[in-house]
Amino acid sequence: MAIVSVTEASKLVGKTRKTIQRYISIGKLSKTIGSDGKEGIDTSELLRVFGELSTQDTTQISGEKNIHNVAVLNMENVALKKEIELLRELLTSKDAHIDSLNKALLILEHKKEHPTPIQEEPTQPLETEQVTQPTAEIEPQVEEITEAEPEKPKRKKFLGIF
Repeated sequence: MAIVSVTEASKLVGKTRKTIQRYISIGKLSKTIGSDGKEGIDTSELLRVFGELSTQDTTQISGEKNIHNVAVLNMENVALKKEIELLRELLTSKDAHIDSLNKALLILEHKKEHPTPIQEEPTQPLETEQVTQPTAEIEPQVEEITEAEPEKPKRKKFLGIF
């Protein structure tokens, strides 16, 4: 007959893993080594101790695990595809921003190479104002600023007794 793991055996007989392990430790059930070298419990041993097994086959149990694993993997796959799409949109947005910055840089560099002269419009005096010539040139007054020396901190006298 087939050799199953302790977990599969507990599902087949409707008992907990702890019960199956306790039966093995006290000698009610015996473990066997399969042709692949793995330890397990022969289903004939389960029939001898517990009687009829549940209608689920071990292949059905492992099939349910596979279905669950496939569903989880599909959900992860969908989430990863959404993340990739979002990252592609961000990358496109970043590239567009870099292009606009490069264009602005080119415009600024062009202005540095070919500065446009500022044209001043001549101001004309209003009719009500009288234009007078200055009588003397105004010279700007420059004061010499000397740097003040920082004050030295006063030393405190220590009147301690030695």
